[in-house]
Amino acid sequence: MNARDVLRVLRAADQPMSIADIAARLGVHLNTVRFHLDSLTRAGRVEQVATVPTGPGRPALRFRAVRRMDSTGYRDYRMLAEILIDGFAHDPDPAASATAAGRRWGRRLGQAPDGATGNRSIAAENASAETVTAKDATAETVTAKDATAETVTAKDATAEDASAKDATAEDATAESATAQDATVGGAGGGRGGAGQDAKDQATAWLVELLGTLGFDPEMQARRIGLRDCPFLELVERGGEVVCAVHLGLMQGALEARSAPITVRRLEPFAEPDLCLAHLSEAGRA
Repeated sequence: MNARDVLRVLRAADQPMSIADIAARLGVHLNTVRFHLDSLTRAGRVEQVATVPTGPGRPALRFRAVRRMDSTGYRDYRMLAEILIDGFAHDPDPAASATAAGRRWGRRLGQAPDGATGNRSIAAENASAETVTAKDATAETVTAKDATAETVTAKDATAEDASAKDATAEDATAESATAQDATVGGAGGGRGGAGQDAKDQATAWLVELLGTLGFDPEMQARRIGLRDCPFLELVERGGEVVCAVHLGLMQGALEARSAPITVRRLEPFAEPDLCLAHLSEAGRA
């Protein structure tokens, strides 16, 4: 006997039932029914019904099944995805149809507030990581409070230390400038003032979006490397369609933001653990 048996009895009943009634129907102990009712109530499958006293003492608790589908039941989204892939595969031009579908969805992502992608599981993982980081930061703060003597010594640092810090800062600034120049924003290489800044910002935004969606992106020269694919299991069945959807998604997201860059093509598995999104200026073939 399990919770489904209790739910089946309540669904068949034409009125709310008491714990004793359910136990008698199933031939089990009252505590067994209570245990399963508790789990079903927490899951939103069963609700307790208020009853009017008909005599002295507290009225017996009564329960009824909630009339809706089970939100915690078995799901098979992969089967749905395979059905949709098969539908695209039978189009006259599967890649074009899949790219157009991805582009429409990408526009939705591009129009959403920054950080709002609809991917709650990844957002939750990121939140957990931030929580761990916050805990680590708290530990570091405590350590810092216990390091008063070291702090005083740091304040009395010599001019040579200060000079070294300045030199380090200058080196860091130079490295930052070099990294910005390496950003894929423009196809011409080198920086171009405000126009190049807009390309850099659009590239950085796309990298962040792809990271949120689970692609584990990394910036490379004039392209974005993708170290993971949330559609990986489906690629074996319909790689042409899946990769076209991904290409369209990136293109649509950039179009929605009127970005000065676009993804010209997606190169699947340039290496066994790497796909490449090749960037170019928007409007350029």
